[in-house]
Amino acid sequence: MSKILKSLQITTQSASPSTPGTGTVAVFASGSSIYFKNSSGTVYDIAATNAYINVLSYTGSTDGTTAIYSWSKPPTLKYLDICCVGAGGGGASGRITNSNNQVGSSGGGGGAIVWQSIEAARLTASPYTITVGAGGTPGAARITNGSAQTGLVGTNGGNTSFGTLVVATGGQGGQIVINATTGYNVATGGRLEECTPSLGPWGLQGNTSGWDTTGGTPIAPRAVFNLGFSPPIFSNAVANVSSSWGNGAAGGGAGASRTTIITTGTSGSTITGFTNGGAPGISNATGPGTAGSNGVSNQISNRLLRYSGSTTLTSYGLGTGGGGGGGGITAGANGGAGGYYGAGGGGGGVLFGLGSVLVPSSSGAGGSGSSGLCILIEYY
Repeated sequence: MSKILKSLQITTQSASPSTPGTGTVAVFASGSSIYFKNSSGTVYDIAATNAYINVLSYTGSTDGTTAIYSWSKPPTLKYLDICCVGAGGGGASGRITNSNNQVGSSGGGGGAIVWQSIEAARLTASPYTITVGAGGTPGAARITNGSAQTGLVGTNGGNTSFGTLVVATGGQGGQIVINATTGYNVATGGRLEECTPSLGPWGLQGNTSGWDTTGGTPIAPRAVFNLGFSPPIFSNAVANVSSSWGNGAAGGGAGASRTTIITTGTSGSTITGFTNGGAPGISNATGPGTAGSNGVSNQISNRLLRYSGSTTLTSYGLGTGGGGGGGGITAGANGGAGGYYGAGGGGGGVLFGLGSVLVPSSSGAGGSGSSGLCILIEYY
């Protein structure tokens, strides 16, 4: 025998996260209409009040330029969810060296992720400009002329913003200079304290790149959205904000170095529980290295915002970091590009064989960072 549910009672939650509601509300049907009754007893006709949502995605360009859009507030809008992802930094190119103690170049850092829910009454500056940051450009390959050369840094990823209300910073470009204090070169992710809003439960700092230690051991960037945290990010974003390494968009892997043992590059950032980052290139003691793989695009987009059931968002997720290029005795290989959106490119591989190769020959170029992303969810 079938049973009829006369009404559904649920716990209330106000539109403003800082003032949670109390009591319960009810959803019930009468005739051909469906009604919503709030905790104060006021009844709304759901059909008459346009109770629906609209998902909008604003993607970045693929030609290295900033993408600009305009959004105007619809007259019946109740409130708006905004999620911005900064662009990834470009990877640095590899060195040219015959020394056994030269480290590899780093990949680019991942973009920060920032979100905010804003009531329609606060959106007083319509129309708003949406700026989607361009991915960082990679450091160009170095061509040997018979002398040692350092690599070239990548450029920073651009910021993504919704007016001045929400700003997500891009990741730093790949680095070639060894930090005298820490002993390695690393590109930082988009810095949360430079975002709007900054810190608190509204953002995640971009993930750092992979790097290479002075001892010649390349280290891959950490996974983002690490399920090892308790509670995991999927249930409480605040849990991961305290991590000094950040958990925003993915960083690129480090290019391969040369020590007394020829090492291989590292993979780009993974997104835990999803597809891995770009695979590292392989170093070659007798010939050229192989290139790092590109990061994978469009992962876990429907985890970024409260409306996690949207199929519209599945094509607009975060990307994983590009793999670092392999080094070679005759040529270094390129780093992989960061997957769309917000991921850093991999670092280029080192040319090891200065003095024993034909000129011209080159180190590996860095990989391109991927552009940012802005997602809006309109509630009516």
